[in-house]
Order: sequence, then structure tokens, then C-alpha cells
Amino acid sequence: MTTEQQTAAETPLDGALWLVQREFAVFLADHPELPQCSGVGRGHDPATCDQRGKHPSVPFTRGHTTDAEQIRRQLAQRPQNIGVFVGGCRGPAGEQLIVIDSDRPGAIEDVAQARGQAWAPTMRVRTAKGYHDYLWAPAELKLGNGLGALKGEFDGDVRAGNAFVIGPGSLHASGVIYTLENPEQPPVHAPEWLTEALLARPEKPATPPVSGVVLSVERLDSYTRRVVQEECDAIASAPDGDQNNTLNTAAFNLGTLVGAGALGESEAREHLLAAARAGNHPDGRAIPTVESGLRAGIAEPRHPWPPVGREHARNDFSHVLVPDLADDELNDEEEPQQDRLIGKLPAAFYDRREVLKRIRQYAHAMCCSSDVVLYATLARLSGMVDHRVKVQTGVKKPASLNLFVGVIDTSGSNKSSSNEVSEDLLEAPEDRDFLDGVPLGTGEGIAEAMMGEVEREDFSQLDKKNNPKVIKAREQVRHNLYFYQDEGEGLIRIGSRDGSSLWPSIRSAWQSGTLGQTNASAERRRFIKRGTYAMGMVVGFQFTNALVVLRDSVTGTAQRFVWCVAIDPDIPMDPIPCPDIDFGGPQDVYGPTLMTMPDEIKRKIRTELVLRQAGKMQIDPLDTHANLAKTKLAGLLALLDGARLEITAEDWDLAEQMWATSCELRAAILQRASREEAAAAQAKRDERVEDAVKTHAAVARVDARLETRARWCVKKIREGVRREQLMEKASSKWRKEVPAGYEFALSKGWLVEDDEGRAEVGDGAP
Repeated sequence: MTTEQQTAAETPLDGALWLVQREFAVFLADHPELPQCSGVGRGHDPATCDQRGKHPSVPFTRGHTTDAEQIRRQLAQRPQNIGVFVGGCRGPAGEQLIVIDSDRPGAIEDVAQARGQAWAPTMRVRTAKGYHDYLWAPAELKLGNGLGALKGEFDGDVRAGNAFVIGPGSLHASGVIYTLENPEQPPVHAPEWLTEALLARPEKPATPPVSGVVLSVERLDSYTRRVVQEECDAIASAPDGDQNNTLNTAAFNLGTLVGAGALGESEAREHLLAAARAGNHPDGRAIPTVESGLRAGIAEPRHPWPPVGREHARNDFSHVLVPDLADDELNDEEEPQQDRLIGKLPAAFYDRREVLKRIRQYAHAMCCSSDVVLYATLARLSGMVDHRVKVQTGVKKPASLNLFVGVIDTSGSNKSSSNEVSEDLLEAPEDRDFLDGVPLGTGEGIAEAMMGEVEREDFSQLDKKNNPKVIKAREQVRHNLYFYQDEGEGLIRIGSRDGSSLWPSIRSAWQSGTLGQTNASAERRRFIKRGTYAMGMVVGFQFTNALVVLRDSVTGTAQRFVWCVAIDPDIPMDPIPCPDIDFGGPQDVYGPTLMTMPDEIKRKIRTELVLRQAGKMQIDPLDTHANLAKTKLAGLLALLDGARLEITAEDWDLAEQMWATSCELRAAILQRASREEAAAAQAKRDERVEDAVKTHAAVARVDARLETRARWCVKKIREGVRREQLMEKASSKWRKEVPAGYEFALSKGWLVEDDEGRAEVGDGAP
């Protein structure tokens, strides 16, 4: 091997750089040396993955790149294999890439030779079992991952279109490194005989006749129809010698649908027997096999049904936020439209107000998320403003502006930088003791952050001159706080401890409620009176941690947060200037001050509250405090727009849009999590069903062999062979099966023995 060959095959980085230099689209994949699989995908459990080194670590259709510097940065973080997104690669003249994946050396060469062709040298990567041969094919051909006419002829697979392969330099779980055979050899054009074979569609067997029994309308869905039809097709087209096994497996599979309630038992039986007759499978053998398979399948019902799809799974959170497209929404010639990012405020939101436009521009100039900068600015303002500034809503007591924000994304997503940008936009008044950007700790720590020592005259103690002594006392000394926590995992860990007051303190602080504990000793006593502080909070959550909070709808923690995403696909590639922003000094507004809002909004808030109290209006538990959250947002937006103290209809409309976007994000997280959990549970059930199918099929194969030996024994006895001669007449390959076959024939009545043990053919013998 030359030095260049060694370099191109030595490490994933070497392989990736070699690929991107030649415009191949690459992405990160799992590496076997990582402690746990880094692969993504709905239904994929990284902790139990047994196919290490082969799963994409990112959604490869979007997470691929041809940028060498990006690859260098990504691979510097941890070991990763490299994948090649086949559909993202184009040849010199716009050709599409196809990869021939041979499961053994010489597999594709054998196919070519059998067709009277020669296999030309092309770009080839040695794998653990065989080769990946890279070829260019005309872009207009609709190639996929099907083998076409090569099915049953080629020992391997074909990758084209929306598919991937593991690239050179990657490490296989067996220790083999994917290696380029000749780095100087580019992909050649796929031979015409190959593309014609791949495009050919083998004729499907004629659909077997089915009974006239109508399936249950209640469960008549496309999934059940397709499964029944496929099993019937398999039975009718099964080759001689494999009919009984195929029928047994099909009966078991339909039995699992009977157990799930998707199909009636009599319906399943009729369809199976009709397919067996279409395949010339005699009833005498088919009926017992169908009955046995159905019984076993019914005992292993398939749930859920219809099944939860797992083929488009994504665990990378940025793509949890992109709505799924059904397979049939796009035809092969259409390009997918730009995905809408759930949880991202639209451009039209920022365009409605000049100050919002400037915040967006400032954030983008600093390469930060506009949403995170906006929400962090609002949260900092809520903690910076005079705690006596409140909003008169017309119900209950005036509302505080305390705002808590949950930012969703993966670790290291630049959330901290976005938060720092908000610090540049707002500065606290010099005369205000503002605790800015401190991390959260325990619930006691929240109260403690506002406590301190002050000197006070104690009239119960007099000095020699009869003057009150000056003592040091602990009491509230601070009224303005802003907490920033980059990772919410620590909060969840602390909050889950027995006796922890963290989450109750956060819930109370959102409404500026009373905080602290009355302990026996003065040194440990913390008491923060209701309404005496202003507090803002921003917490970063990864997907799994956000779920813990969102699913806690009983205690109300989730309702206290407004949710946003740190991803911002709208940041321009070219640098833009930072604009000047003048908010009008909202942090300099002093209280006591009551902000006002239009009467129609106050009437709406009161009406909804009355209807809920009367039991005439039901809402999502996660929306219990929706109007209060919108009040906070509207008040802060008004302050940010020239320090206005009057909330307008536009402020409220913008707040409703922010809340709706937050709710959409919240719902997407919960729905996707439920689907992934259901898919994982189904995968485990499918695995159990598959094991049961294999066990049942193995038993059926044993029964079939015994029946074959029994028929042979009947045949020989009928020919005049004595019982003791059967072993001599049998083939040495299966001679040891003769005694069991003979006993099977006796149990069926095909053979009978007289008093002296001589065997005769019974009346019911075949």
C-alpha cells in the first residue's frame, strides 16, 4: 500500500478529508469505541445497540457537509465514524451516485460474468465482509435501494438516493478499517446492463384467490390489508419443499393480528387456506399447519396496531422540531419544501415592530439566535425592573412581570453566547443591587440570594449610655435577580432529591410568592415576603431533560416556563452591522406603578377564569396559567418599546403569538416523545414475536421431517419391507430419524402392529 493509500484509510478524519476534497457529502456516524452508540433514529436504543459503528449520529439527509473545516471541528470533539450520504453526491456532469455493496469479495464480479460482462475497476472501499463499489449513473434514472432483476442473483445490496454507506477510514465493530483500494481511482459510469437490471421490476406472482368473507370494517386499514395480501402471496408462490414452513410462518403472523383484534380468526383461516389451495398445498397438510400457527400467533398479539412508524426516526433534537412529511406527499421528481422549524418565532413577528427588528439584527450580527436573545432580554428585564412595577389584569392581585424561559437544544449550541448578547442590550441602574446571570442552586439558595446582614438598633439591649445597641441582623437586602442556567440537568437532579424545595420555590417565584423557611436559628432563617422581588430566569434544556419538566403538569412547573429553541436557520452567512437600540430606559421605571391594559383584554381574562371556575370551560392542564404568562410577555414588550406603561392590543397580540409558538413547541416535544416510546415498545414486542415465530417454525420443521420419515416408513412397509429392515433401507444421512418417523406413523394410525410386533399399513395411511 502506498503512503497516500495509508493516509486515505488510516482514520475517519483522513477518510473524510479525502472524500470532501472530491465533493462527496459526508456526515458523522457512530464509532465503536464510544461508550454508547451515538446513532439517532426513532425506535433506536443507543444503550442496547448491537450494530455499533453503522448508525448516523445526525439526520444524514440534512446533517451532511462538504466543508473540510467543519469536519475537522466535529471530529476533534470525540471519536466518530464517517458516513457518505449517497443522495447528496453528484458526478462531474451532475450524475447521481450509486454504491454496490457486496457482502463478499467477488460477488458483483460473479454477477457480471454470469451475464457475459466484465466488471470494470472503479472507486472501491474494502469493508468488513466485502466491498463498496462507487459508480456514477444518469441523474434522470429513478434508482433506489432495490435490486430489481438482481434479486436472488447478487449477494449484496445497492445504495442510491436517500441512503448512506460508511466511508473509508471508519472503524468496523470487528476491528476492520474501511479502506480505499486505490485513492487514484474515481468512480466510473455504471454499465448499462447494471442500470437496466436495477430498474427492472420482477413480475409479482398472481394474487391468490381470497374468500368472500368481508374483513371487519372497524379495523379495516391499509396496514392490515397489506400484511394479509403479502402473506397470501408468499404462500401461493412458495417453492416446493418450503410450502409448509411458509404457511406456518404466515399463519403465525396473521395470528398476531387476530390477537390484536385487527382480523377475525375465521377470516384469517379462510384467507390462509385459500392461498394454500392456490399454491397446490393439499388441505390434509395445510389445515393442521394453519391451526397450529394461528394458535401460536394469537398468543402473541401484535400491539400497537396499526403500527407506529419508525423509519424516519430522529433523536437529534433540532429535527424533532421539523414536522414529518408523509412518504406520499412528494413524488420522486419533486424537491421537498423548506422545513418549518417548530418553536421558532417567524420573521413576520419581528417585522411588526422596529425594536424587534433591531433585536433580531443585533442577534444575527453576533451569530446568535434571535429568539434566545429576545427571550433572554425580556427575562433580564423582568428581573431588573423595579419589583413594585406590576400589571393590573382586573382579576386577583396585580401580576408581577417575573418571566421564566426554557431554551431547548443540544449541549454546546451557543445558548450562553445568546444570553451574553442580552447583557449588552440592557444595563441595570447604578443604584439598583441587581444579581445578574447567577446559576440556580437549591430552593433555599433562591431565597438566600436575596438575604444579607444589616445593622439595626436593638432597643431591647442598651449600652452604658442607655442607647440601643447596634446589632447585625439577617433580612432581605436585594430585590432584583436574574438566574441563568446553561444546562437544566443539574436542576432536575437537585429537584428530584427527597425534601428538595427547588421546584416549589421556582413555581412560587414565578408569581412573586413568599419564599424561604422559618428555622429555629436566626442564622438559618430565610423569609422573603410576597411581592418584594423581581426575578427573571433562563434555563437551557436538552430534549430528555425538557420532557421531565413538561410531563410534570400536576405540580405546574411546566406552565411557569415559556419555551423556545436555540436553533436559528435565518442567521445570514455574510456579516451584518450591529444596530443601535434605544429601549427608552424601561429598567429606570420606578414603582409603585401599575401597568394598564385594554378593557376588552381584561374582560377576556375574567370571562375565561369565571367559566373555568364554574366548570363550563376545560383547558389543557399545561395552559392553566396561559393568560398570566401572556400578561407578563405583553407587559415586558410594552416596556421594551419605549418604556410604555400601557399595554396595547398589539402588545397582547404579539404575546399571544409568542405563547402559541411556545405551546406548539411544547406539544411537539411531548408528541414525538410518546411516538418514540411507543415505537421502542413495539420494537421489543416485535422482537418477542420474531423469536416466537422462529421457535414455532423450528417445531414445525421438525414435525414436517417426522411426517416425511413416517410416509417413507409406510411406503416401505407397503412394499414388503419388515420393520427391522427399515434402518438398513434408510439413507445414512437421515437413518437416525427412522425410529421417530416410525413412531409418528403409529401415532397417526398409518401403521399398525399385530401381537407379534409385525407392522402393517393402516386404513388411513397416505
